[in-house]
Amino acid sequence: ITVKRRRGWEMGKVLVRGVTGMWFKLGISIYMLICICAIPSHSVTTPQELAALSDLYFATGGRSWTQKDNWRSGDPCENSWYGVECEVDENGTFDTVVELNLGNNNLNGELNDSIERLTNLKSVHLE
Repeated sequence: ITVKRRRGWEMGKVLVRGVTGMWFKLGISIYMLICICAIPSHSVTTPQELAALSDLYFATGGRSWTQKDNWRSGDPCENSWYGVECEVDENGTFDTVVELNLGNNNLNGELNDSIERLTNLKSVHLE
């Protein structure tokens, strides 16, 4: 940091060279660090799984379910839809649905073929 007096300035005023640039670079560095840290290591649920869960909701009378916390609100894994358990897929790319626990929840109706889109499902409890 270089500090020097400039001719013609009032007494006591100084020009500080390099400080502005240093603070700017520090600010940019901190901003980049925050941006990099904020990037998730994986993405959200696949559109196919989201569609399958939406189909399940409508096919089984989701509006009449006893518990439907967060259903149809954003991503099922990020927003913790009631009864939906997720894990990161084997590639570390997407959240994937591994468990449905919707028993004793007033489900009425028939499941359609879209449930097959939940390819990583390990456990299902719907009664």
